[in-house]
Amino acid sequence: MEPSEATATEEDQGAAPLPELILTEIFSRVPAKSAARFRCLSHEWFATLSSDYFVDLHVRRSNRPGRPRLLLALVGSLYDGYVYSWQPGGPVERLMPDDFATKGSLVPIAKPCRGLILMRCTDYGGYFVCNPCTGAVLALPDSKVPLKMTLLIAMRGQPEAPFFFKVAYGLGYCSITRQHKVVRLFRNIEVSSCEVFELDKPAYWRPTAEQPPLCHVKEQKMDVFFNGYLHFLCTDASITTFNTWSENFGSLPPPTGFENASPVLTELDGSLCFCYGEPDTDDPYHVFLLRDYMKGRWEKLCCIDRMAWPESERMLLRSLCIAPLAMYHSDDGQRKIMFGTGSCNLRATP
Repeated sequence: MEPSEATATEEDQGAAPLPELILTEIFSRVPAKSAARFRCLSHEWFATLSSDYFVDLHVRRSNRPGRPRLLLALVGSLYDGYVYSWQPGGPVERLMPDDFATKGSLVPIAKPCRGLILMRCTDYGGYFVCNPCTGAVLALPDSKVPLKMTLLIAMRGQPEAPFFFKVAYGLGYCSITRQHKVVRLFRNIEVSSCEVFELDKPAYWRPTAEQPPLCHVKEQKMDVFFNGYLHFLCTDASITTFNTWSENFGSLPPPTGFENASPVLTELDGSLCFCYGEPDTDDPYHVFLLRDYMKGRWEKLCCIDRMAWPESERMLLRSLCIAPLAMYHSDDGQRKIMFGTGSCNLRATP
């Protein structure tokens, strides 16, 4: 009887559980939305699938070299109220609606930062932090018309509050404290000011301990989170940096010869990327990569001769909004740069 009872017990138990390392590898290859749902299965899975190690692993798996995953939002007459995801060679996936915007349309103002995106609502509708996988949305307080951008009349005996007329927002992540931070830089003619909003903490903006340098930031230009720093593009083409850990400020120069240009700043091929082409012309389009971040050394990746393209293609490249999105490998094995244009078209060049 004993052997048969032992055999029955083994059968009831079924197969041995898979090692945690193998489970982590499996989960890192499923869509992010599915991985987020799996967190609800147990406390152990919630801890594993929420860990920094797993998030980093999933990001690497989702954005394999040569096959990046892109976040897309339609603009203008094509705007349909949804945010999409797309990977070269795959279908376009609808991620989430933006029906939380009370007016205007929502525009991502930066690339995703560890699963979260910062979005700006046009027509002074404010700023939002969104998780497209779970559908969670956080409306940032005091972001429609910030109090610092409201002219206040000083009471008798009280100092007049500074009035700022420009602001730029950025979303970054501190790997030491494991916190996302929304940073906004204000400026007027004489002074700049900076405030930080930490997610998962009491909802208020706090000033940074260090006073930011005078920098004329551009609200419509994309901020870039890279190498632990937020990068804000200024009107003279210089770059103001913000360390998400120490909250100190720094600066980076533009490539030589491109001072006072009106460039686009982004991240490309694991480096900070500076792009410039005179808008609405057929002048060459220049792409630089910051190969040596500490020394501020820019390297020209390419110079695109727009006159070599057919007229129909040049019309797209004259767009007022054109920027490289990613580098990828085409079906014939060539490494190409994928560009996005203001006309909602994607173009690639070797």
